[in-house]
Amino acid sequence: MKKLLFSVFILLLFSCNNKKTGRQVIEIPVDSLENYPVYYECKAEKTPQDQMSCLTNNLSFFYAYHLSKTFHNKIKNRQDTVKLQLELDTLGYLGLNSITHTNKENLQRIDSVFQAITKMVPKIEPARANGKKVFFKFNLPVILKN
Repeated sequence: MKKLLFSVFILLLFSCNNKKTGRQVIEIPVDSLENYPVYYECKAEKTPQDQMSCLTNNLSFFYAYHLSKTFHNKIKNRQDTVKLQLELDTLGYLGLNSITHTNKENLQRIDSVFQAITKMVPKIEPARANGKKVFFKFNLPVILKN
C-alpha cells in the first residue's frame, strides 16, 4: 500500500511539473510580427515601425513626466542614464524586467521609482504573431539630468 501511494505521489509530482514547464517559449524575430504593441495614442499609426516609434516616444514622455512631477524629490541632483528592459505581456500590462545604471548611487531608491511608474502605465495593445498575442521585450533608455 505504501509503495502504491508513493508511486501515485511521484506520478502526480511529475505531471504537475510537466504542466508548469509544458509552456513552450519560442523567440520570434521582430520583423516577423504582424503587429507591434500599440500605445493608446498610437492607433492611427499604420506601419509597424511608426507604431514602435510612437510607443517608445510616448513611454519616454510618460516616464519623464512622472519623474519630473511625482518623483522629482527622489531623483533631484542625480545624473544618470538608465536603461529599462521592459516586457509587455499578452494582456497588455507592462512589466519592468531589469534596470541598468551608469551612476551606481542610491540604486534601491531610483529602482523603486521606476517600478512605481511602470505600474502606472496604461494598458497597451499587445504585439501579435500568427494571429496570437505574444510577449514583447524591449529596451527604453531614460536620461536623468538636472
